[in-house]
This record gives sequence, structure tokens and C-alpha cells, in this order.
Amino acid sequence: MIDVELIEIPISRQCELLGMSRSGYYYQPQGESVLNLHFMNLIDEQYTKMPFYGVDKMTAWIRKSGYPANPKRIRRLMRKMGLEAIYPKRNLSISSADHKKYPYLLRDLAIEHPDQVWCADITYIRMADYDLKTAHVMLDGSRYLYVGFMCHQVIEKALKGLYVKRYGKIPPYTHNLLTLCADLELELTEEQKKFFIELNPLNIKARYPEVKENLGRIISKKKAHILLEKTKGAYKWLKSKKK
Repeated sequence: MIDVELIEIPISRQCELLGMSRSGYYYQPQGESVLNLHFMNLIDEQYTKMPFYGVDKMTAWIRKSGYPANPKRIRRLMRKMGLEAIYPKRNLSISSADHKKYPYLLRDLAIEHPDQVWCADITYIRMADYDLKTAHVMLDGSRYLYVGFMCHQVIEKALKGLYVKRYGKIPPYTHNLLTLCADLELELTEEQKKFFIELNPLNIKARYPEVKENLGRIISKKKAHILLEKTKGAYKWLKSKKK
């Protein structure tokens, strides 16, 4: 708004017309000091690890790290960074009046014998995704036997998740992939059958020393990579069956 090239009206007069002081026009805001920038880096790193740290805990941690700091400075810097401690807030458990209320079927029920009450695990697919990521980590870490074990876990959990989705009940207590496929009435290709037969020995038993030693000799880096690629293809196919 100030035109320095306007010779007819000096800058002082332009400032007066705009209702601002001349010193305000020339003022250059100062950035954060080197120390404050260092504090902000420390706060960012610690907040990533401990997002529940507020001003007091963050101040105590920075002091413990050997830096002089007071809560006012840390509060200002955290506000500038848009950081706030994550903690339970008030009225978070109040339900909406529009939400459907499902009855608790076990209330006043005396549970007296096995198999009287069952529950369903609806986290199979999410855990299968996690196991697939773990298999990649095991491959990078040269833990080839555990790549096979995690591949088996991925397919087993995908099959059991599909079972819950289709039938709405607890899947069979088995680690045999072909048995689970039969219970789901899945039509497998010959290649899929061979792959599931290959994965079957890599189930829970593969964690025991007497089995681990024998399997460890036959799973090389190349073999582990092939198992992982086949698992990703089979997992994608199984997830498509849930739609």
C-alpha cells in the first residue's frame, strides 16, 4: 500500500494517511532464535514419540536433556507448532440418541459349561495386513523361515476372516489351509492347491526347534521371495471374495 516511487507524497505522509507509524512501515519481524529453533526440533521429535506430552512434561523432558527452559517458552513454541497433548477429553463416551442400542445378550446369564458362550474375532483382515508387512521385514532381515511362517499366517487369517464374513460364526480351530478352503467351498486352481500345500508345514509348528531346524534348511532367500510374492497374489484373491 506504500508506494516508495511516489515522489509527490513522502513516505511519512503516506503512513499518516494509512493510520500507521513510520517505524511500523520499516519494521522487519525477527524470526525465532537458533535456540528456539533447536527447542522446536526437540519438541517435534519427542511429540512424535510421546504425543500425550503436554507443556509440563515437555518442559521437564527438555530440562532433563540439559537445556534451560521454562513452561512459558515451551507453551508458546508448542502453540506456534500447533501441538497439543492427546488425552481423553470430557463427554467422549456420551452416545448419540439416534444410534441403535444393541441389547447385551449375556446380562444375567450364568456361564456354567464350555462352549456355552462364543465370541467372534473380526480383526482377521487387519491382522493379515500386519502379518504381510512383517513378512517383508523378515525378508529384509534374512529371516527366511519366518517369512514362510508369516505368509501362512496371512493366508490363514484371510480365510478365517472370509469365514466370519460369510457365515457369521467362529471359524474352525485349524491351521490347515486346505481344510479352511473346503469349509468355505472355494474352487482352487491346481497352482493354488500346490501353494497352500507348500505353506501348510510353515504354520504354528514351524516355531518349535525340532521342526524349525528341518524347514530352515530348505527355505533360501530366493524361496522366501517366491513365497511372499505368491502370498500377495493369493491374499488379493481372497480379499476379492469378501466383496
